[in-house]
Amino acid sequence: MKLIIQSFINTIQTIANLTPTSTETHAHQEYCSKISIQDETYYFACDKDFMLLLAQTLLTESNPSQEEIQDLSQELANLVIGQAKMMHTDPKIKVSLPIFVLPQEIPTNLTQSAHFQIQKGTCSIYKE
Repeated sequence: MKLIIQSFINTIQTIANLTPTSTETHAHQEYCSKISIQDETYYFACDKDFMLLLAQTLLTESNPSQEEIQDLSQELANLVIGQAKMMHTDPKIKVSLPIFVLPQEIPTNLTQSAHFQIQKGTCSIYKE
């Protein structure tokens, strides 16, 4: 999980020029994507404020469609895991494609979590 957290922070700093701060607050799970690296599955659950901030930064879009935000949710998971793969010591590490999931599809038996905030937006990372 440490690798994913560091990768998340690095990714947000790179793409948004902002540093996420750790928080105890779970994100309101409006936009969720899951992705696997090796045999570990991670869920990225972000609220609308977080996704709108990313949309403004990456898409230069102040009013993105639902489809654009869902795509951006998947792209966030993909960028974070891609960064983690580059930081990993094994070059043959296997990564899945990101999948957009509904909040109710996130399992309840998650082993670890980390929560971050940027301005008003929050994003939680859960490990299955």
